[in-house]
Amino acid sequence: MRNSLLPIAMTLLVALVAVLLIRPGDILGAKGPEIFSGIFRLPKDAKRMVPSLALQAENRITAELGVGLAAGIEPDSWRTVVVAAADATEVTRAVVLALAERLTERGCMVIIDVDGKQPLPIGCDRMLRVSRVAGDPPEAPGACAFTVRFEQSAPRFPAGHPAADLAGALGTSDQSLVVAHSSAPA
Repeated sequence: MRNSLLPIAMTLLVALVAVLLIRPGDILGAKGPEIFSGIFRLPKDAKRMVPSLALQAENRITAELGVGLAAGIEPDSWRTVVVAAADATEVTRAVVLALAERLTERGCMVIIDVDGKQPLPIGCDRMLRVSRVAGDPPEAPGACAFTVRFEQSAPRFPAGHPAADLAGALGTSDQSLVVAHSSAPA
């Protein structure tokens, strides 16, 4: 019984084309971290954690408090938090990932929304929306400066949703913080 060489030759040709299609120098995360919608989980293996770079940083925070904010009655329920990215810039994705990591380390369950649309607030205690106001990440390693807005809102359905009228008044108040960050490698 004699085997044909054509299937073997075609298999080798397909393998060669697949290898040639791999782009050289493609670094994962070179244009900001890749984040996906869903429940955020920290890596279980410590080798997968990326160490932070030592930075000399300065942050200026401007609070734009919302209507109805009364000191002392803000609820402390941070069990489940939706962190939504308002845009798809590198700065916003990096801040959303860092915020999700810090909240998860402190015992929160974080649900990330990267679509930029209003997420449905089913089962969350508060919603945080992150957006870049000014500044871009540097093209080369070095100093960077950018401004980011954090908006906290109570979980509510979008206007026009059938269940929008059923949601009662929750204790979480609408707040907005603008953080101007500048840093340089130490």
